This record gives sequence, structure tokens and C-alpha cells, in this order.
Amino acid sequence: MPTVMQAVATDTSDKTVPHFTRVNQAGTISLPIIGQIPVAGKTLAEIEQDVVAAYYPKYVKNLPSVIASVAEYRTVGVSVVGAVVNPGVYRLRSNEMSLITLIMKAGGIVEDGA
Repeated sequence: MPTVMQAVATDTSDKTVPHFTRVNQAGTISLPIIGQIPVAGKTLAEIEQDVVAAYYPKYVKNLPSVIASVAEYRTVGVSVVGAVVNPGVYRLRSNEMSLITLIMKAGGIVEDGA
């Protein structure tokens, strides 16, 4: 899950309004006027649609254009030991959490490894 989201809204006057927000432990982000909206498990496109739906037509007259992006991912330190080229602790993003990714970051399995 991303930890920092950037949403850029554009109204019809071509004025852009950047808004940075952090995804909290409950999996929601906080938007001006709207408050909390759930984003956990959603794609960026789904988040963009939800933000547009939250503002239009109740709070804005024109359909806004919203672009959501991930500014920073949450990472977790994972240790790998044993028959790998470079054992140690590696930082993995939430979308990289697999044994294959960890082995690749550690340089692969040593030549005489299992």
C-alpha cells in the first residue's frame, strides 16, 4: 500500500491544485472538505474516480480532472541468510514482497547452493 499519495485536480480554468496526503493505518486518505475516503486495495485509477465522485457535483460545478500518483512507498526490512551471494537486510516495498524478489536483491543463489 502506498504511504503518500499526490492528487492533482484541474478545473476548467486550467488551474492545478496539488494535494499531498498520507494513507493512514485504516487505509484512508484525507481530502479537503470531503474528509476521509477509503483507498486500501484500490488502483490509482479507482482512487481518481472516487475523488472525482466525492467532489462532483456536490462541491464543484465542473467535472474535475484528478491525477493520483504514489510519491513514496512504505518499505519493510527483510533479512536473507544462507546460500545467497549477498546475505543481509533488504528494504522491500509492499508490491515487492516475494521470495524471488528478495533472492534477486541478494544477488541470487550461490553456485553450489540448493
